[in-house]
Amino acid sequence: MDDVWQAQREAATKLAGLWQEMVEQSMRGASDTFDAGNRSVDALTRQAQEYAAVLAQPMRDVVEGQRDFAEQVGRWAEMQRELAEELAAWSARQREYLDALDSLLPRRPGT
Repeated sequence: MDDVWQAQREAATKLAGLWQEMVEQSMRGASDTFDAGNRSVDALTRQAQEYAAVLAQPMRDVVEGQRDFAEQVGRWAEMQRELAEELAAWSARQREYLDALDSLLPRRPGT
């Protein structure tokens, strides 16, 4: 988690630095060229995108972890379904065996 925090701080620092540079350039007036201003806006936009990506990474990790968990639970549920089917089949066979055995046993008088 410290790595994520560090990456977020670095991205935020870069973004703030670019923003400050762009503001300072605009305050200097018309001496700067239009291209320099465009480069600053482009750099600021790229850094903002990088910052957004760094901020979103922990949530991507949560989503991926939850997706893996959901897949595992789905596999577990499928195994439980198969087990339930096997137990139901076993139970039905046991009833058949017991009914057959019961029919072979002599009856007690009065039953």
